[in-house]
Amino acid sequence: MIVDDVSSTIDSTTDGSTLKKRKLPINATSSSQNGAIYEIAERVKQRRRPAAQTEERQEITLSDGRTITLETGKLAKQADGSVVVRMGDCMLLATAVSARKASPVDFLPLTVDYREKFAAAGKFPGGFFKREARPSSEEILTMRIVDRVLRPLFPKDYHSETQVMIQLMSNDENVMPDALVGLAASAAISLSDIPFDGPISEVRVARIEGNFVINPSRIQLEESDIDIMVGATEDSVVM
Repeated sequence: MIVDDVSSTIDSTTDGSTLKKRKLPINATSSSQNGAIYEIAERVKQRRRPAAQTEERQEITLSDGRTITLETGKLAKQADGSVVVRMGDCMLLATAVSARKASPVDFLPLTVDYREKFAAAGKFPGGFFKREARPSSEEILTMRIVDRVLRPLFPKDYHSETQVMIQLMSNDENVMPDALVGLAASAAISLSDIPFDGPISEVRVARIEGNFVINPSRIQLEESDIDIMVGATEDSVVM
């Protein structure tokens, strides 16, 4: 049942083809997937303009009527791929960039960074230290979860330095942003020409009174007896 719910979230983001992938020293390219991510990419391709300069919008409707909105073309236009993910008043900006030359290493130098700034809630740090320093334990855990789902979907011989940055732009007390980070990162990569066998999505699954709820609110999560994060592609669960 959980897998079906995760797949339905991904299924609602598809129906199109990928952008043409960059030609780098690799032997593999990304396969076509179905999703709102690729509807945007297909329209961008038809207009023959870079994804970062074409404004597109797509909505995902969950089973309980809540909507997740994907927007591209307004922010971070110089990135290889960028997307803004909204759910309620929660807004995430995800950007993806990759070097044009392969690094002299035998692994993928992938960096996934996620930050929740005080400014997202209209605040700033008080006390003696007015700057925000290293990421919190929750932010680090979110980065690791996203990295573990994304990394296996890059070609094995793709060794170009790649960075995926996700930042919380606006906070909503009723929406837990870490459940949307995987979707935002996947959408940013999929809208770029970086070879990627996606898209993927991550959701939080809670069990409340015997029923499974996808991406519950903070109040609902307090009433649940299960709290897990599931990352999956269209046809399989990654973790």
